[in-house]
Amino acid sequence: MTDVPPLHRPFTWLHGAMEGNASAQFAAQVMEVAAGSKVISQIMRRHVQDLYNIADETPGVVPLMSPSDIDALAGLASTALDSLYNAAASQIAALEQNALKGIRA
Repeated sequence: MTDVPPLHRPFTWLHGAMEGNASAQFAAQVMEVAAGSKVISQIMRRHVQDLYNIADETPGVVPLMSPSDIDALAGLASTALDSLYNAAASQIAALEQNALKGIRA
């Protein structure tokens, strides 16, 4: 079997020489996690507003999400932020190694 090139490339903010740049990759990851976290917080804010309206007995209002939906979104946000934390820690370690190489030179 021969390797067939994929028909689709995943979306990336980076093009050309920037695709292999670790700093650019980290910046792109920050953008993705920030955008996703913003969407999650907007959905949760809307849900909380619905809960306030239900508590005020506003007719016709039902919760946007179930408790398990909220838990799943919170878990997604937590996982994404953990990933970003780990990527930042790796970037810092690489920067420290480069700094130490400069000191030894």
